[in-house]
Amino acid sequence: MHDELKFVAHRLRVGPKVLYNRWRARNRRKIFVIGRNKTGTTSLRRTFEELGFPVGDQREAERLYDRAYFEGCFEAIVDYCHSAQVFQDVPFGCPGTFRHLDAAFPGSLFILTVRDSPEQWYESLVRFHSRMFGRGGQVPTADDLRRAPYCRKGFLYNTVRMHGTPDDDPYNAES
Repeated sequence: MHDELKFVAHRLRVGPKVLYNRWRARNRRKIFVIGRNKTGTTSLRRTFEELGFPVGDQREAERLYDRAYFEGCFEAIVDYCHSAQVFQDVPFGCPGTFRHLDAAFPGSLFILTVRDSPEQWYESLVRFHSRMFGRGGQVPTADDLRRAPYCRKGFLYNTVRMHGTPDDDPYNAES
């Protein structure tokens, strides 16, 4: 990148890649992949990246989800969406988020990714969480989710509690 871009990025306290993506995404139609996690959102992100689209930083989006979504602070999420053109996974696939994004970015494209069945999505989610966060590959408990170091401790607990499941059975398929 040019030295001028690096200088401006330093002055704005953002990385040059973030600044470059903001510049490329300005005045372009936003694209939001609003499917839940484990529905192909990461595959779509990779596809958009390969096609050269400026894609939002997923870790930053996850931090916003954890800080802003549960408090109903969609202004922070909308502000973050100026950083790129394409966004996926949380908080974009969370209930109600698309309404705020549609109001803030009229004419945006929303891509809803789904599995073939709710059971297929549930099994994929439980399998992934068990492998990553359960003790010995077991289905994680609420305490396992609270302690999981992903993003920060408690992040996964918040993610699973969004489904309305009880603490004594956080992967209750009936909830």
